[in-house]
Amino acid sequence: MKPSSHFSLGIVLLLVCLLGPTNTAAQNAASGGGSATVQSYDLARFTPPAGWQRSVSPNSSVMYSRVDQNQGWCQLIVYNSLATSGSLEQDFRAEWQAVAVQKLSASGPANVADIPAANGWKCRSATGTFTHGGQPGTLLFQTFSGNGKRLTSIGLTNQNSYVPTIQKFLRSVTLAGPSSTEPVAALPPSRPPAPAARSAFQFTSSNFDDGWTASVQADWVLVQRETTRVYLYFYFPVGADMRPPNGNIRDNLWHRFVKPRYTVVSENENRKTMIHEWKEGEAVDRQTGERVYLAMVWDGNFYLAASPDRDTSCRLFPSPDALIAMSRYNKFALAASDIVGTWQSGGSTTTQWYDSVTGLAAGVTMAASGAVFTFNRDGSYASVHSGASGAVVGGMSTFQQEFRGRYTVTNWQLTATNRYQGRTDTFAAHFQAVRNGRLLHLNDNRGGSYLLVKVR
Repeated sequence: MKPSSHFSLGIVLLLVCLLGPTNTAAQNAASGGGSATVQSYDLARFTPPAGWQRSVSPNSSVMYSRVDQNQGWCQLIVYNSLATSGSLEQDFRAEWQAVAVQKLSASGPANVADIPAANGWKCRSATGTFTHGGQPGTLLFQTFSGNGKRLTSIGLTNQNSYVPTIQKFLRSVTLAGPSSTEPVAALPPSRPPAPAARSAFQFTSSNFDDGWTASVQADWVLVQRETTRVYLYFYFPVGADMRPPNGNIRDNLWHRFVKPRYTVVSENENRKTMIHEWKEGEAVDRQTGERVYLAMVWDGNFYLAASPDRDTSCRLFPSPDALIAMSRYNKFALAASDIVGTWQSGGSTTTQWYDSVTGLAAGVTMAASGAVFTFNRDGSYASVHSGASGAVVGGMSTFQQEFRGRYTVTNWQLTATNRYQGRTDTFAAHFQAVRNGRLLHLNDNRGGSYLLVKVR
């Protein structure tokens, strides 16, 4: 398995025409330098900045992205065209819902404005507001409508110095007319993902030896191979409003998380088991128009798989357990800078004893243990391991061990010196993505296994 980097963020929305240019130096830094060339995707022709990272999501979009040394980032995206609903107003609303609301959780639209477009097309732009992880950014949004199609292009950034670059890119987007016979030029082959720039964690995607890839998104880990996509949703509580008498959990999850993204054609529970909330069925992706076969399961965590057809879905996920097992791909490499800080784990169990003859309570025993690892920037570490076990009243024994030494990190291993009896231990190590953070897994293959959360 090889680590790779993927960058995905989201944002605050401003209208293109309301944002003026910034200083020349900032514009030059944002543009990436070099000579830009006209490129094509779907019905659109446009001029992206030279030297920016290009990536394609099959049957969805093309994106050009840049991350600079000052933690600034920018993404320029052109989405696949879809069939028009018959008017600019309806097309704009549909695209706003699919992109700004469903992808970015944006409010609005505000500052709606129609802008000139050629070849029989109409174009509308708008704004809204959105905050991700407490950090605002900027989205410039425009939708074309006409000639039986609709198409949306956007620009995202967290620094105003990139706004002129976004404006220039969006102004460059043109769509061919209905009688145009000009061929659409193929884009160059997609390059491997660039190394991650400064962000919360260096590695945000992984490539596995069996062909699956995983990437961290805002609300889930996206696992995909060929045309099958699995969404490993981050934990969210299922409250009383989603339980009886307000319907059952399965149908509420299907209604709240599946139907807003897909037009459901049919649904069933063929692979349902007694212990899992399961649902499946044919559907059409509202954004891309793709026909997919969905499989959904909840076991305290929520999983959704979109396959090209039912046969593929049944082959990859013959049971709910097979879909739940896809959580094993929530696995990302370590960088030394990512683990600096204090990480903690702990747990306990309690047993209530009863006399088998009298049925009276015979006492309570408990076992508890915890570990705290502190990794310092200078390569030193300290770990404290403590615990207690025995009768809760009058019979508790405790222990504590502390180790100090040096540590080194590679992508999938952490080596620590001066462990028990002075030995050096090599831990199998990886991150598990959770909402707005990571859990650290360490296993020394000697019986010591830790699932740690960062506390400072």
